[in-house]
Amino acid sequence: MSISIVIPSTGTRTTILLESIQAALTALDNIPGEVIVIKQKIKRVNIQHSKLRIIDVEFNNVSSSRNLGARVAKYDVLFFIDDDIVLDTDNVARLVEVSRILSGPYLVSAIWVHSKQVIDLKKHTFLGQMLGMYFPQDSYETRYKKLNKANDWQDGTLFKSAMKNVFWELCFSMRRDDYLRVGGMNEAFDFGYEGVDFLKRVLDKGICYYVDAANVVVHNEWDKFDDWSIPERRWKTEAQLFNDGKGMMGYSRRNYVYKLIYGVIIHAFAMPLRAFLHAASVKTRFLSSYFKLFDIYLTSIFWHQIKWSTIRSIPQP
Repeated sequence: MSISIVIPSTGTRTTILLESIQAALTALDNIPGEVIVIKQKIKRVNIQHSKLRIIDVEFNNVSSSRNLGARVAKYDVLFFIDDDIVLDTDNVARLVEVSRILSGPYLVSAIWVHSKQVIDLKKHTFLGQMLGMYFPQDSYETRYKKLNKANDWQDGTLFKSAMKNVFWELCFSMRRDDYLRVGGMNEAFDFGYEGVDFLKRVLDKGICYYVDAANVVVHNEWDKFDDWSIPERRWKTEAQLFNDGKGMMGYSRRNYVYKLIYGVIIHAFAMPLRAFLHAASVKTRFLSSYFKLFDIYLTSIFWHQIKWSTIRSIPQP
């Protein structure tokens, strides 16, 4: 059996991307396959290998990158991973085993845990402590158990999932023909909703969704806990979803005067606050008051990005 590993990337996380590529190539040492990286041309990735194809594009989101990777893939089984996922030979061997076990159409999620480097950053850096407060003991398993009301989790084995409303696309596999038959990812979704839409269309096609709790990959997103621009970008993206009509907010009479106020907060208060927090990040001692400041900063970032005239309000009874 041959495997095509598809890695979508913005091309900005070159260090992490290189680690993921090297690990994927090593994982394929004794198995026929290829690694396909779809990335923006922002930065050059200096690596060559007979099993590696790097495709540079002018612009891409993760959905369009996965779709392009699936179209150009040579082999029948696709394994999609994010650019911060680290594979080993056991992960690929397990994927091959599961592909042979499942005779019908399938979608299988591997599960992830954080790397030791990420765990250390969550303990010893300011930003890591802030984000760690929101996601304590974060892993695929903890998220799944929290959000799936069916309580169908099974440790260390492959099981058919009852999950219908959440899909984490960090690491999943399916046959190429089935992926293309579903229509791939919806390229209109740029961030956060493409997985939910994809799972719905997969289930509508009669394809079974499984979680393989025996296939554990490493989520090496250490830059998230060391780079302020990442939570900022997340909040700005969430705001854009509201602006595009993909989010709902309660009834409000707010207008651009409020947006101006938030703009003043950003430039006169929030940016200096970020500088203060960044300077304080060298301290390993936990100070609970920082959490409140952190929330104020991110909230002001979010509201400054909102275009009030485009928000769909919920009618009052």
